[in-house]
Amino acid sequence: MKIRKSFLFFTFCRGILDYLPLRVINYDSYTRYLSGDRTMKKIFSYLLLLAAIGIAIPLLLKAQASRSSFVRVIDIFDGDTIKVTYQGKPEKVRLIGVDAPELRHSTRSVMYYAQEAADFTERMVKGKRVRLEFDENNKYIQNRDKYDRLLAYVYLEDGFFLNAELLKRGYGFAYTEFPFKYQDEFRRYQKEAAEGGVEFIVCITEGVPMQDEAWFFNKLQRDFPSVQLL
Repeated sequence: MKIRKSFLFFTFCRGILDYLPLRVINYDSYTRYLSGDRTMKKIFSYLLLLAAIGIAIPLLLKAQASRSSFVRVIDIFDGDTIKVTYQGKPEKVRLIGVDAPELRHSTRSVMYYAQEAADFTERMVKGKRVRLEFDENNKYIQNRDKYDRLLAYVYLEDGFFLNAELLKRGYGFAYTEFPFKYQDEFRRYQKEAAEGGVEFIVCITEGVPMQDEAWFFNKLQRDFPSVQLL
């Protein structure tokens, strides 16, 4: 990336030296510059300074935007849904690529292990500053789902990746019905959790009674076809 930016800067400055002297100043001025005229060298130095400023300002603004992209988590709905203060207003954020049991739902009762998943998310991020990262695959829907929730990956300031950790620790399934950039990694985290005997996955495969068995059956059929509930 640094090499590319340096190349672009060099190309831009070269364009100024090649184009502006000939088109804006005139050819004689350019030849005076090349022959060592001090006045013309000052003019060209100022032009180069303006070019550098023109490149530096957008980079600084981008860096500032990156720092300001951290938001505060103000509430937890369940393991995979949080509320943050985003652009000055409260916004629900649905974690991309992970599906945790429902804790708050208009038509369902509390699902098995939902409280544990919500408690984990609350311990990890509530009241803390997190960085929201959006996925290129969701640009066409303005990074929102049909419930108008922001779709995002959630990172703590130390790099802790909430979406991934929910899967690694067995608090949810990989939600792969829609494309996203970490799809292969999330499937692998889920598989490793199941093979490693993580509690949530083990409870499901050992046939613990469920309050919404259809939801879990669908997950198992798709992600663990060889597993049979007792």
